[in-house]
Amino acid sequence: MSGKPAKKPARRLSAAELTESRRGEIADSAIAVFAEHGYRDASIAQIAAKMGAGHGTIYRYFDNKRAIAEYVLRRALIRLMQVVTDEPPEASDTAEQYRDQTARIGRALYDLIISEPDLGSVVFFVAGQVDSEMGAQVRLAFDLVASATEKYLLNGIEKGYIEPDLDTFRTASAIVGMIFEGARRVHLADDQRAEGEQWAATVVKLMFDGIVAK
Repeated sequence: MSGKPAKKPARRLSAAELTESRRGEIADSAIAVFAEHGYRDASIAQIAAKMGAGHGTIYRYFDNKRAIAEYVLRRALIRLMQVVTDEPPEASDTAEQYRDQTARIGRALYDLIISEPDLGSVVFFVAGQVDSEMGAQVRLAFDLVASATEKYLLNGIEKGYIEPDLDTFRTASAIVGMIFEGARRVHLADDQRAEGEQWAATVVKLMFDGIVAK
């Protein structure tokens, strides 16, 4: 005997897990096709060809192209929301800590957009090509991020480094608007890394220093 512990047999995926895994594979192919061709010109045949499968495979998991687009968008929005809301609001005890936290969140978002360019295409461009309901889902996601961002401001008010009479939700919405406009610009930029750094610095400067000469 070698004395090495026996390897545990790999856990078999449940039927639900296998289904979700297959839907994820289809989504990965679809997001690339949507980014390349746009939603209207994309086809089930192109998605199937991208993943090396037949039409029947796609239709076993999704009823139609719109259902795929909705799944792709929901998954993309969850990724973005996780990045923006990953840090706990209560982690900052001072304005300087909150400044650093804001910079980290912005850079993390821009890094995601750079590392997964098709994700930016789906959120900022493809969703609007589908229909008004899909566009509304994007706006709702941004509102949810604004609600999460408001918690950072409320933490600052509680700890005394943010003005107590601040309109927290509208301010949070403005911050999210800046951050996501930066993400859109980073997605379109030739030098994405430099653009991301510029946007992260600009958002932080506007939030903490303002634009009026002291």
